[in-house]
Amino acid sequence: SSIKVEYKANAQTNVELSWIQAFLKEVHVSFSPSTLLCDNKSVVVIAHNLVFSQSY
Repeated sequence: SSIKVEYKANAQTNVELSWIQAFLKEVHVSFSPSTLLCDNKSVVVIAHNLVFSQSY
């Protein structure tokens, strides 16, 4: 479903963002906290519910 696709895209973006932040810390580059935005209420509900998140 499109919800599953959007959830996976957001999850992958979060993984990549975490990697970039870890790299920047390692090379001592300062950065502001990042915010990942999502306008799909169903995806937000799934992301905040660990039971649902683990099944995706």
